Amino acid sequence: MKVTGMTTSNQTSIEGAATNEATVTISDEDVSEVSIAATTQASEPGTDGLFTLTLTKPISTATQVTFGVSGVATEGTDYSNIGTTVTIPANSTSITLPVSVINDNLVETGGETVIAEL
Repeated sequence: MKVTGMTTSNQTSIEGAATNEATVTISDEDVSEVSIAATTQASEPGTDGLFTLTLTKPISTATQVTFGVSGVATEGTDYSNIGTTVTIPANSTSITLPVSVINDNLVETGGETVIAEL
């Protein structure tokens, strides 16, 4: 870039770098909150349960959510491993987390619980 100015008595020349740029960042005050709900109840031998994690507003990048798992049911014995993290894809507001039932052929009175907590 070169800028040249002329006056009657002299010539002024100002030179800058070949690439000269500036960036303006627009801050965003929006906030998204995540919640979890049991959306399908499970039962042996073959009805899997389902948790749904939901954002109040979509986020422009993939969002990893960490959760805890507890309850009376035993992971690996009563249901398949569900892990402790899920990733909600960019620009989405929800993802489902299946609770795949393992039929153990035991009589369990009162049922067993799987609790996912944020």
